[in-house]
Amino acid sequence: MAAEKETTEAGTVTIEGNTWKPRLPRSFTLRQDLILGSASNPRRAAAAALGLCWAGPGRPAASYQRANWDPMAYGGQVLDELVERGIPWDDVYHIGMVCLSQVVEAHVGEPEVAEAANFTERGDASTT
Repeated sequence: MAAEKETTEAGTVTIEGNTWKPRLPRSFTLRQDLILGSASNPRRAAAAALGLCWAGPGRPAASYQRANWDPMAYGGQVLDELVERGIPWDDVYHIGMVCLSQVVEAHVGEPEVAEAANFTERGDASTT
């Protein structure tokens, strides 16, 4: 069964007839690896984001650990598996980019949140 390219509700994806909201990886380093990897290989990064954010039924059997914690190797495994299931690679890419975009948005906002939590103003350290 093919994926559907259209998202049904803001922030949700539909794949193999199931609609769900991506669950973002908790690891700061993993999110950073996905973002950096997207510059050199956006298709693998998108597929990796899709696999790592998968929150619906039918999660790919590919394992991030068996890919030696390499997001691009993992993305290749996810892409291969989903294409073997009959999902067009461009659908995997499109849906993966929705997930990757959410990872980027969450990652970019973290420094601002941490700064606000300090309740301090940046200023000259030599105040009297």
